[in-house]
Amino acid sequence: MRVIPRKPDGIPHGRRLLNGSGIGLVELDLEGVPWRIRELLSGGQIVSFSRREEESRWD
Repeated sequence: MRVIPRKPDGIPHGRRLLNGSGIGLVELDLEGVPWRIRELLSGGQIVSFSRREEESRWD
């Protein structure tokens, strides 16, 4: 299995977590593969998670 991390956009380098309450939204393509992942925060902000191919690994 290949693991490809997604990290929140706008978060400083080296951090992985998003500090906020909200609802996660994962949108799938027709094959069931996630194509967009976002967090809808309680204050109305939307944070997207970018795919990091260069940080992927095989487990």
